[in-house]
Amino acid sequence: MQSFFWHVLHDQHIWSTLVFEILSAAQAGELSEQIQWGEAQHLRYFQACLKEAMRIRPAVGLNITRLIPKGGAEIDGLQLPEGTSVAVNGWVLHLDRGVFGDDAHLFRPERWLEDEERAKRMERYMFQFGGGAHLCIGRNMALLEINKVIPRLIRDYDLKLVHPDRPIQANATFFVVQSGLEVYISKRKF
Repeated sequence: MQSFFWHVLHDQHIWSTLVFEILSAAQAGELSEQIQWGEAQHLRYFQACLKEAMRIRPAVGLNITRLIPKGGAEIDGLQLPEGTSVAVNGWVLHLDRGVFGDDAHLFRPERWLEDEERAKRMERYMFQFGGGAHLCIGRNMALLEINKVIPRLIRDYDLKLVHPDRPIQANATFFVVQSGLEVYISKRKF
């Protein structure tokens, strides 16, 4: 959530677009007092911002390695002998320009809204919760919390970065622990 808020607050256009979407949905009666999962799923720009935040700064920083099986394996044209440790890192995978575009290094939520087929392809390469048999068991709970808490915070409070010129810091252990997000917060007046 720190990455999400730092990125959306750091760009006035993104923040304004996101606030407009959420406040418009609230005024139209499309958001319950306690925002529901399904309601949050209909907030297209919010979902794009969320995917982009998880793409740019996935929570897992270190890889869970696997061993190449007996007989070796070929990965991306490289022949690896059996017993070699290999891993996939979301921080690297999510910057693949062939998948996410030449501007993959930028936080740009619109990439998820421009072309439905491209968005589906990008979704297949998202590794923020691992993949396959090694998918994070807390994934569904984390997504539920994020989809209920973030839209409610944005609906009910105005936020502003205290230090917009300072990047958020990241310390990689198994999880990437972020720090440095300081915001002014005030209750919205309706």
